[in-house]
Amino acid sequence: SIVDNGSHGLPISTYFHINQENGSLYTSRVLDYEQEKVFQVPVEVKDAGSPPLSSTATLHLFIVDQNDNAPTIVHPEVPKGSAFHHAFPLPVEPGYLVTKVVAVDADSGHNAWLSYHLLQESSDVPPFKVERHSGEIRVTRALREPGVSHRVVIEVRDNGVPSLSASLVLLLSSENRAVQDFPKSLDRLPKSPSRAPNLTLYLIISLVAISLVSCVMLAVVGARCFRSGLCVPGWFLSRC
Repeated sequence: SIVDNGSHGLPISTYFHINQENGSLYTSRVLDYEQEKVFQVPVEVKDAGSPPLSSTATLHLFIVDQNDNAPTIVHPEVPKGSAFHHAFPLPVEPGYLVTKVVAVDADSGHNAWLSYHLLQESSDVPPFKVERHSGEIRVTRALREPGVSHRVVIEVRDNGVPSLSASLVLLLSSENRAVQDFPKSLDRLPKSPSRAPNLTLYLIISLVAISLVSCVMLAVVGARCFRSGLCVPGWFLSRC
């Protein structure tokens, strides 16, 4: 029989059970290497004597990893059954980085090693390649013609046996760089200040006000001079 010790958080009998007639040990649930790698199972053997005699032993069970998880594409993130649309500017030269596919695998060790592959759906070779270990998608030849769309299928495979995979459909379209940059160039142009007309009006009013004040002051001074008989009238009129 199995002696429960609760060393794994749950009774060990929830993971294994033993045939009391022949001692065969069986699993009671699915075991996952990524969750638990080693189990210690204490067992006890009793005879049918009177009094019964017994002996105990501890079995160390090592779980072997299996390729039970397929890769998961995390970037770009698209709903299942949908394609990812991506536009890139023209012109581009060979080696230009268009986008990058990123995937993860829940397995451990060599089963989690991932490789990226471009699937060719027709005889036409697309002007792109995918880096096997990084997932980077690059241009293989110079592209000049705008408005051309390419359908590219990327498959991500793990290193397990048998290998599991996930795929992604990319719709890559080329756009003219000048068309994309034109709105930006307009934004960078200096804009004439909207308050310039108002500023000119304020200056004119100020000059007129200063001139009026000057004339009033001269008139006051002239009036005093006339009363005292010390000033010539024509001189004040020429000043105002």
